[in-house]
Amino acid sequence: MGALSAAALGAIMFGIACVCLKKHKLPQGTPWLMLISGACLAGMLGAVIGWVTSTLGMVGGTVTGILFGAAIPALVTFVVTAILIIDMHPKRGRATKATPWLALLVIPLAVATFGGVMAALPARINELVATAGTAVAQALGDVVGGL
Repeated sequence: MGALSAAALGAIMFGIACVCLKKHKLPQGTPWLMLISGACLAGMLGAVIGWVTSTLGMVGGTVTGILFGAAIPALVTFVVTAILIIDMHPKRGRATKATPWLALLVIPLAVATFGGVMAALPARINELVATAGTAVAQALGDVVGGL
């Protein structure tokens, strides 16, 4: 038998998590299964979530950015992450019925929302390093020229 792909493993874990939800087994473990399956299925779910977030961004990103200080997709990602941190806490957390589904969507949602920012980050870092290098070289030139 060949090796399973990440999407196949994600689908298997999603199936196990759905059975656990239906049978009310592993109430604390089901969100973790959904979180891992969401990471494995991020490509497929990310395409759908990317379409939704880009549509929301085009429709209301500017308006919500002005009203709330951030665009809706980023706010949704932060709210979902905060809920998961609270619900999945090992000692005080108590998983609700929504926790597994939020866990399934949090990684693809974060990738779809912040993927463009992360793709541009290396270029911005290189630009910052080049600007700092130029400033240091100019300062050293001024110091040496003043001697």
